[in-house]
Amino acid sequence: MNNNPGAADKLNRRVRPFLAIVVGFNLLLITISFSAWFSGTEKSPGFADQIFGKVRISGFRADFAWLLASTAVLFLALIVFIVMTRESHVARVNAALCLAEVFAFGLFLYHALVSGLLDFG
Repeated sequence: MNNNPGAADKLNRRVRPFLAIVVGFNLLLITISFSAWFSGTEKSPGFADQIFGKVRISGFRADFAWLLASTAVLFLALIVFIVMTRESHVARVNAALCLAEVFAFGLFLYHALVSGLLDFG
Protein backbone atom coordinates (compact mmCIF):
# COMPACT_ATOMS: atom_id res chain seq x y z
CA MET A 1 0.00 0.00 0.00
CA ASN A 2 2.65 2.50 1.07
CA ASN A 3 6.29 2.13 0.06
CA ASN A 4 7.46 4.02 3.15
CA PRO A 5 6.24 2.29 6.33
CA GLY A 6 7.55 5.15 8.48
CA ALA A 7 5.18 7.60 6.79
CA ALA A 8 2.14 5.98 8.42
CA ASP A 9 3.76 6.21 11.86
CA LYS A 10 4.68 9.84 11.26
CA LEU A 11 1.10 10.72 10.31
CA ASN A 12 -0.34 8.80 13.24
CA ARG A 13 2.06 10.44 15.68
CA ARG A 14 1.05 13.90 14.44
CA VAL A 15 -2.65 13.09 14.75
CA ARG A 16 -2.40 11.48 18.20
CA PRO A 17 -2.28 14.67 20.38
CA PHE A 18 -5.36 16.15 18.69
CA LEU A 19 -7.11 12.78 18.82
CA ALA A 20 -6.30 12.32 22.50
CA ILE A 21 -7.63 15.80 23.36
CA VAL A 22 -10.91 15.27 21.48
CA VAL A 23 -11.42 11.75 22.86
CA GLY A 24 -10.52 12.87 26.40
CA PHE A 25 -12.90 15.83 26.23
CA ASN A 26 -15.70 13.66 24.84
CA LEU A 27 -15.19 10.96 27.48
CA LEU A 28 -15.28 13.62 30.20
CA LEU A 29 -18.44 15.13 28.72
CA ILE A 30 -20.07 11.71 28.45
CA THR A 31 -19.08 10.81 32.01
CA ILE A 32 -20.52 13.96 33.57
CA SER A 33 -23.63 13.62 31.40
CA PHE A 34 -24.61 10.64 33.55
CA SER A 35 -24.96 13.04 36.49
CA ALA A 36 -28.35 14.65 37.11
CA TRP A 37 -26.45 17.73 38.31
CA PHE A 38 -25.02 18.23 34.81
CA SER A 39 -27.73 16.90 32.50
CA GLY A 40 -30.76 17.55 34.65
CA THR A 41 -33.90 15.49 34.92
CA GLU A 42 -37.37 15.66 33.44
CA LYS A 43 -38.38 17.95 36.31
CA SER A 44 -35.34 20.19 36.75
CA PRO A 45 -32.73 21.57 34.38
CA GLY A 46 -29.09 20.72 34.90
CA PHE A 47 -25.91 22.74 34.63
CA ALA A 48 -25.63 21.93 30.91
CA ASP A 49 -29.11 23.33 30.33
CA GLN A 50 -28.07 26.55 32.02
CA ILE A 51 -24.88 26.83 29.93
CA PHE A 52 -26.02 25.45 26.57
CA GLY A 53 -29.78 25.90 26.91
CA LYS A 54 -30.02 28.80 24.50
CA VAL A 55 -27.48 27.40 22.05
CA ARG A 56 -29.36 24.94 19.85
CA ILE A 57 -28.16 23.18 16.73
CA SER A 58 -31.00 21.54 14.81
CA GLY A 59 -33.02 21.57 18.02
CA PHE A 60 -30.38 19.84 20.14
CA ARG A 61 -28.21 21.34 22.86
CA ALA A 62 -24.71 22.25 21.66
CA ASP A 63 -23.00 19.62 23.81
CA PHE A 64 -25.09 16.83 22.30
CA ALA A 65 -24.56 18.16 18.78
CA TRP A 66 -20.79 18.27 19.43
CA LEU A 67 -20.78 14.69 20.71
CA LEU A 68 -22.78 13.50 17.73
CA ALA A 69 -20.63 15.26 15.12
CA SER A 70 -17.28 14.42 16.72
CA THR A 71 -18.27 10.78 17.19
CA ALA A 72 -19.19 10.54 13.51
CA VAL A 73 -15.76 11.91 12.58
CA LEU A 74 -14.04 9.59 15.06
CA PHE A 75 -15.96 6.62 13.63
CA LEU A 76 -14.64 7.43 10.16
CA ALA A 77 -11.14 7.87 11.63
CA LEU A 78 -11.53 4.47 13.31
CA ILE A 79 -12.08 2.85 9.93
CA VAL A 80 -8.98 4.56 8.52
CA PHE A 81 -6.86 3.57 11.53
CA ILE A 82 -8.04 -0.03 11.32
CA VAL A 83 -6.87 -0.15 7.70
CA MET A 84 -3.52 1.34 8.75
CA THR A 85 -2.88 -1.11 11.63
CA ARG A 86 -0.79 -3.41 9.44
CA GLU A 87 1.59 -0.58 8.63
CA SER A 88 1.69 1.21 11.95
CA HIS A 89 1.68 0.20 15.59
CA VAL A 90 0.69 3.78 16.44
CA ALA A 91 -2.46 3.35 14.32
CA ARG A 92 -3.54 0.54 16.67
CA VAL A 93 -3.44 2.91 19.63
CA ASN A 94 -5.31 5.57 17.66
CA ALA A 95 -7.91 2.99 16.63
CA ALA A 96 -8.31 1.96 20.27
CA LEU A 97 -8.89 5.59 21.30
CA CYS A 98 -11.53 6.01 18.59
CA LEU A 99 -13.18 2.72 19.49
CA ALA A 100 -13.35 3.67 23.18
CA GLU A 101 -15.06 6.96 22.35
CA VAL A 102 -17.52 5.41 19.90
CA PHE A 103 -18.41 2.73 22.48
CA ALA A 104 -18.83 5.37 25.22
CA PHE A 105 -21.07 7.42 22.94
CA GLY A 106 -23.23 4.34 22.37
CA LEU A 107 -23.62 3.95 26.14
CA PHE A 108 -24.37 7.67 26.46
CA LEU A 109 -27.02 7.50 23.74
CA TYR A 110 -28.64 4.49 25.37
CA HIS A 111 -28.66 6.28 28.73
CA ALA A 112 -30.09 9.45 27.16
CA LEU A 113 -32.90 7.51 25.52
CA VAL A 114 -33.93 5.43 28.53
CA SER A 115 -33.52 8.17 31.17
CA GLY A 116 -35.59 10.81 29.39
CA LEU A 117 -32.73 13.20 28.67
CA LEU A 118 -33.82 13.29 25.04
CA ASP A 119 -37.41 14.35 24.85
CA PHE A 120 -39.04 13.99 21.46
CA GLY A 121 -42.20 15.76 22.43
